[in-house]
Amino acid sequence: MRTVVLTASIVLLSAVITSMSIFAGDYVTGERLSATVANSNNACPVNMVFVPTDSGGFCIDMFERSVGDACIYTNPANSIQTGQNLQIDTCESVVLKGRVTWVNVTRTQASRLCARSKLRLPSSREWFLASLGTPDTGTPYTENDCNLNRNWGIREVGATGSGEMCVSSFGAYDMTGNVWEWVDDDVVNGVLGNITLPESGYVDGVTSSGIPFTSSTSANELYGQDYFWSPREPVTAVMRGGFYGSGSDGGVFAVNAEAISSFSSVGIGFRCVQ
Repeated sequence: MRTVVLTASIVLLSAVITSMSIFAGDYVTGERLSATVANSNNACPVNMVFVPTDSGGFCIDMFERSVGDACIYTNPANSIQTGQNLQIDTCESVVLKGRVTWVNVTRTQASRLCARSKLRLPSSREWFLASLGTPDTGTPYTENDCNLNRNWGIREVGATGSGEMCVSSFGAYDMTGNVWEWVDDDVVNGVLGNITLPESGYVDGVTSSGIPFTSSTSANELYGQDYFWSPREPVTAVMRGGFYGSGSDGGVFAVNAEAISSFSSVGIGFRCVQ
């Protein structure tokens, strides 16, 4: 991981992060999140936000990635059209508010698109750290909340950053709902890193990286009633956050480890890190 070195400009946050998504104080992830960098966005490219950790920190896209102006298909209908976009050397993904989210992209394609911008997909742990503080609201759903369609209203992908209230403590939008987001992790024979994943069910406990290690048949309010989808193949990829149709199943603890890396759908997108 390319790190951003913390300097003497480190200051303490004046308030404790109180979102339901954060628990057990400042040590929810095993790293102290009570420090940040003054004007830390200045250390990141435009439209990326800084996420501090004790080992330094990283920059992550403020919004989900969209199709750049040099691409053929502004809203790819399938991964084949995404592949045709990739054949154009000048076609890149961009990070802008109010744009159509790039969907119908496989994880391999998402990795290539991040690399084209000299960036990479986040790890599951990085994604989780950046998502902390994102609200996990209940009914009634409003257009300013995370796009989870809790009251079965409009069921479609929203424009990037359109949920004004759907922002993490570090300034990243739409990390809950709108579209699932690819992360750069593989599950091999049911194991992610050194964690044996549980059966599909409601999240009932997570590691410091936000990886579920136990699940239940009953929704757990401590984890926002979020759901975990267990792998069905020997090797699978990982998506996080949920999508516009997830309802209460989606949230910062929601993990989908069912799909292989060549899977794509209208409900899957991505963002990049530096």
